[in-house]
Amino acid sequence: MAKPISVQMNRFVWVFTFVVATVYFFTGMTKVVGAEYQVAMFAGWHLPVWFMYLVGIYETVLALLMMVKPVVFWATIGLAVEMLGAIVVHLVAGEASMIIFPGLMIALLGLIFFSRMPPRLADRLDLRWHLGHAY
Repeated sequence: MAKPISVQMNRFVWVFTFVVATVYFFTGMTKVVGAEYQVAMFAGWHLPVWFMYLVGIYETVLALLMMVKPVVFWATIGLAVEMLGAIVVHLVAGEASMIIFPGLMIALLGLIFFSRMPPRLADRLDLRWHLGHAY
């Protein structure tokens, strides 16, 4: 049975989640508003502008959903999948040094993922080592 985390740890996880969500919200918004440097980056990767807007909306919506208790676990999965896509784009573009940020974000999302995992799922997967549920 998954053990609940302490009140202090729950607060820390929510603050940590807020910080990560804020990063995604603002990077997503730079894509949504069509910031010049974002347009230039997507053009450099030979990706259409509409895709930049789509990624921006995706990031922004999932960043907001990270602050909604019932879906934060699923939002972290969605953002991690997007970061895997970012790593692929950087590698295909020959920008191996640029995978550091998406890799770091996957690690941070992983911490949120395990701390917000629904207890029934943790029990079903027999994850005795996960951070406990924060519900």
